[in-house]
Amino acid sequence: MERKYPNLCKTITLGRTTFRNRMFSAPMGGTDITNDGCIGPKSAAFYELRGMRKKSLTV
Repeated sequence: MERKYPNLCKTITLGRTTFRNRMFSAPMGGTDITNDGCIGPKSAAFYELRGMRKKSLTV
């Protein structure tokens, strides 16, 4: 079977940082934004959990 995206699971180096794969995710949600434009505690906990699992880079 020929894969449509054969490089998706290969490592990639951007600058001095090497990532285990090429799957990145954008920030999602934003339902608890504070008045000064920062994320609230629920969103912070969500992104912290994602980061601990080492599954994605969130920008």
